[in-house]
Parts: sequence; C-alpha cells; structure tokens
Amino acid sequence: MNLEHGNATRKRILSAASSTAMRPAANPIQIAAKLYDCRDTMKSLFGETYSEVTREYKEHLQAFADRNKVSVIDAALSIAKGLEANGHGRAIPLLLASAVELVEPSI
Repeated sequence: MNLEHGNATRKRILSAASSTAMRPAANPIQIAAKLYDCRDTMKSLFGETYSEVTREYKEHLQAFADRNKVSVIDAALSIAKGLEANGHGRAIPLLLASAVELVEPSI
C-alpha cells in the first residue's frame, strides 16, 4: 500500500470513528487505535483462516451499510448493539475486525 492510500484510509477510519455515537467524550484517534488492535488480535488468533472467517462478516457488513446508507464502521456498531442485546457479544471483536478490513484491507 502506498503512503497516500494509507493516509486516506486512516482519515476515513478516523472520520467514521468521530461520527459514531460510542461515547460523547470518546477520542476518535483512540477509537481508531482500538479498532486496529482488535483487527490485529483477530488476525493473530485466527492465523491462516482469518481471511476465510472474515469473508462472510464483510459481506453482511457491506450489505447492511449499503442498505442503510451508513459507513461500514457505523454499520458494525449498529450490528454489534444487536448482537450484544441478543447474547451474541462474543462475535463483536470479529465483526469489528471485519469492518476495519473493509475500510483498510490487510489481507
């Protein structure tokens, strides 16, 4: 990835993080850093199967974002709230990692 592309995608993640309603006082840079950490952790945990595991999450995230005309990060947060409310919170880290992959692919 070239430097300009990397900076542009980082700006998109920061912009999306700042527009989300996670916490009113949340720092967008800290949110973006946590999202990247989440992705790195999931890549480490799933190893060679990471790409395959995230494929379906990415498809659903993109479809949800397109259908609701929201960013991928906002779509992930909306879906995460539903997962948590229905007792499926364990899927949230992989969902967030998949959202980051859509914004700035690492695989």
